[in-house]
Formats: sequence, structure tokens, C-alpha cells
Amino acid sequence: MITKNFFRLLVNSLIKKGKKSYSEKTAYTVLKLLKKELKGHNSLLLLSNLTYKIKPAVTLRTKKVAGILIRIPSLIVEGRDISLVVRWFTAGIKLRQNVRHINEKLVVELLDLLLLNRGFVLKKRNDLHRLALLNRPFLKYA
Repeated sequence: MITKNFFRLLVNSLIKKGKKSYSEKTAYTVLKLLKKELKGHNSLLLLSNLTYKIKPAVTLRTKKVAGILIRIPSLIVEGRDISLVVRWFTAGIKLRQNVRHINEKLVVELLDLLLLNRGFVLKKRNDLHRLALLNRPFLKYA
């Protein structure tokens, strides 16, 4: 279920100028390239495990208290975690300069996350969790 949702959101986020068929073709090409790189492993199953690994558990809500904006950590809503991951993922592939085509950018980002435990999405999630830990004293204002 989570893989289909992630894949659907990924396809929709790749759309440029209303060309959904091009973005679908790109996403399926990425799955084929990923399967070839990982020597026959089920790419959808790996994508599902990856999604569970990189989705955030908390988010920061902004609240004004005594004239000061305070960021309060709170649990994330069910669908918001996947949409954040997709947004970070597309931002991460846009930042990749060393690879030319979007298919290759997607595959390189996924392989970095799967094999090397690094990447833009993981960095964003760790930064969000670190900020939530730092702002834990403000939970009394929730």
C-alpha cells in the first residue's frame, strides 16, 4: 500500500508541462534500471523498505506564544510523511549536478539511499528529527 502511494506521488511530482505519460515512463524505467543494478531483486519491495526507512516520525508546528514564534514538535499525520519524502526526493534529484538525465538521477539517489545510507532525503529527515529533539522543551505549549 505504502509503495503504491509513494510511487503514485513520485510519478505525479515528476510531471512537467502536463506530460504524465512521460513521467510514468521515467518512473518505470527507473524501476527497471534499479532492478538491473541490484541484480534481480524486487525493486518495488526495496522501494517499500526504503520508504519505511526514510519517512519522518515527527514534524514541527509553529505557534505564537507571548509574541514569539515557537516550533513545537508533534507526531506527523498519516499521509503527510510520504508526501514529505516525495517532496524531499524530487528536490534532491534536482540538486544532483553530476548526472545528466532524470532517470539516472533517480537511480543514483535511490542507490545512495539503499546501499550507502546517505542522500538528500536522509539528511533532511535527520535534520528534522534533530530540530524536534532540540525543541522538546516547548512541548508544554502544544
